[in-house]
Amino acid sequence: MKMTMNVVCVPVSIITSYLFLMGVHSDSEIVRQTPQLIQLVESKNVVMDCTINFAGPKTYKWLKNGLPVSQTIPKYNERVAESMRESENQKVLLLSLRIRNLTECDSGKYYCTMENLGKIKKGAGTTLTVTRVSQEVQCVPINIIHIGVSAGVIAVLCVSLIVVSVRLIQRNKACIVLQRQFVAYITEKSTGSVPSNQERKHKHREGKASISSQEEKKKKRKAKQGHRMDNEEYVHVRQSQEYMP
Repeated sequence: MKMTMNVVCVPVSIITSYLFLMGVHSDSEIVRQTPQLIQLVESKNVVMDCTINFAGPKTYKWLKNGLPVSQTIPKYNERVAESMRESENQKVLLLSLRIRNLTECDSGKYYCTMENLGKIKKGAGTTLTVTRVSQEVQCVPINIIHIGVSAGVIAVLCVSLIVVSVRLIQRNKACIVLQRQFVAYITEKSTGSVPSNQERKHKHREGKASISSQEEKKKKRKAKQGHRMDNEEYVHVRQSQEYMP
């Protein structure tokens, strides 16, 4: 009876020791994460490390608040890099999760997990807190840039206004010169047309005077011819009277 009890106890002790060896190690001893707490400001970079000490087939995954990091981190392909190194005996995995250009949305608890035969083990987790840069730190460079840009824009506007005003002054001067030339031309034409009109009037008057003088001459000639004819008739009458008995 004792022999039977010993035979039965041997496999039970073996199984118990095996289960003890498998279960005595907590998940945190199999999956170790460092550091446990990280506090950074925006635009910084962070690296989280994980060591998986387990022999046998296994897969690993990074989670943020219980979901895969590829689904919870914006612009995952551009900002996140995962790396993995394996020991020679393939028992230890050295993992790292690197996030660049942190934003406030990256805050959360990150877990490194391992899966073996449907069982998932995870580390203690790393709590990441990302805060915004203080307003004072942000305003100094931004204000300097804004002042520089504003000064450049104002300088360009001033130069443009000066150039435009100079062009306008030049055009005004050219317009004044053209106006003066036009007025001189008009006055010259008007003064030139007055003598011509006077000459025409004078010629017209001379023409009238010449016509009137010719008519007077004709009248005088007719009058002389009429006197001559009257004298001839008178002489003829006198002679006829003298010869009458």
